[in-house]
Amino acid sequence: MSDGVDRHYVLTDKKQNKFIPPKANTVIFGSKKYVELLLHASKVITAFIENNNVFPFPEKEYSRYANQMQFETIYLQHGVLHIDMPWKYSPEKIIADKIVVACDVDYRIFR
Repeated sequence: MSDGVDRHYVLTDKKQNKFIPPKANTVIFGSKKYVELLLHASKVITAFIENNNVFPFPEKEYSRYANQMQFETIYLQHGVLHIDMPWKYSPEKIIADKIVVACDVDYRIFR
C-alpha cells in the first residue's frame, strides 16, 4: 500500500517469506531490527496474544523496556473459541488494547 504507513511482517524464519506479499517489508522476530521497530511502533497487530509472541525478551526484562514502548496492541482472534478460558483470556492476562473477533461466541467470551 502507498498510504505512508510503514508496515512490517514479522517472521520467525525465512521459510515464511512464501506467505508474504512480494516486496513487503519483513523482519525476523527477536532481531535487533525487530526490537528497534517494536520500540518505535504505534500499532502491533498480532494473531497470538501471549507476551512471548510480541515481546522478544524474557519477562524479567519487560520493565526495562516498558516506558519505551507506546504501541497499541490489536489481537486478531482467529478461529472460534469453544470454551471460556479465563486463565488465558481474562482482562488481567490479555495484553491487547483491542480485539477483533469473527463471531458472536468469541464476542461474548471477550466482552
